[in-house]
Amino acid sequence: ILDTETEDSSQIYILGQIIECCSELEDYESCLEYDKRLLILAEEESLGHAGALWNLCIHNYLCGYYEKSAEYGKKAIKILNNIGQHGEGDDMRMRCCKAVGAACNKLSRYKEALYHETQYQKLCAKIYGSESSEYANSIFNLGFIYWNIENLGKSIEYFSQAASMYLKMEGEQVETYRHCLSFLANAHSLLQNHDKAKEYARRCCSLSKKYDDSSTMAAISAIESMGKACHAAGQLDSAIIYYREAISKCQSLFGFSHYDHYILLGRAFRDK
Repeated sequence: ILDTETEDSSQIYILGQIIECCSELEDYESCLEYDKRLLILAEEESLGHAGALWNLCIHNYLCGYYEKSAEYGKKAIKILNNIGQHGEGDDMRMRCCKAVGAACNKLSRYKEALYHETQYQKLCAKIYGSESSEYANSIFNLGFIYWNIENLGKSIEYFSQAASMYLKMEGEQVETYRHCLSFLANAHSLLQNHDKAKEYARRCCSLSKKYDDSSTMAAISAIESMGKACHAAGQLDSAIIYYREAISKCQSLFGFSHYDHYILLGRAFRDK
């Protein structure tokens, strides 16, 4: 039907439905094929044109094509900035900024990542308010980028803020809250703040057991954090126990063990 349809509006509608179905099936390569056809039909410099570019941005990201994702996302943002009077397209602009920030982070282009994530933060505040879970996510993302560029002070600042927001809005059971605690434990461990590192790691491990998610990535990260905190404090026997536990749980969750855990375990034995 799509190939025999002559009306652009009908083709656009059908393409949109196909893309949505492919996305639900996580067939993102097929999404890209239909995204490109949709882009050809979209009116230049229109909201629909930006939407087609946004589709290409997110589906390229999900396929792991981060360079292309950033490229299409920036094009969408440019159009949205040009037509964005009276808040038109703000939600799409916000999501584009988030995706481009994430893609640039993957590409280790941290300056660009920080710029786009900061724009995402501002738009989150504008659209949802600074007490929303979306805004908390933007704060978490900034903490993650600062973690990647090894600015531990800023990373701690943003993860602490995000943790407080998640705890207030969604409670201690939300997994992202535990991710914040895990990052805080690791950051304080690197800064030789051993007591704080253990405090955050213990809290994270305790919550994982309490909510029966001891095999999630947040729980594994918490166990790793406990190992690092013990290691940094010279408690090598305890560190070895935690590293081995992290290896075991990673094997159970993913079917394989992460090489980082073996490196940490090896270093603990070396230091012992």
